[in-house]
Amino acid sequence: MISYKELRHLRMLAAIREGYLPEDQLKYLGMIDGEHTYLIDNKHVVKLDEIVDFEEINDQGETI
Repeated sequence: MISYKELRHLRMLAAIREGYLPEDQLKYLGMIDGEHTYLIDNKHVVKLDEIVDFEEINDQGETI
């Protein structure tokens, strides 16, 4: 069974791959120190453990 953490990672990768989020908003940096790591807003290097939740919101503020 897949963990919630791994599911969150896969959802984030799918959003990046499908072009829902521009690379300057969310970019996957790969595994750093054994943890999936992202660059958020071209400023913040964040490990997956530090990301509590991930939801895709459309322009009307509705969850996708």
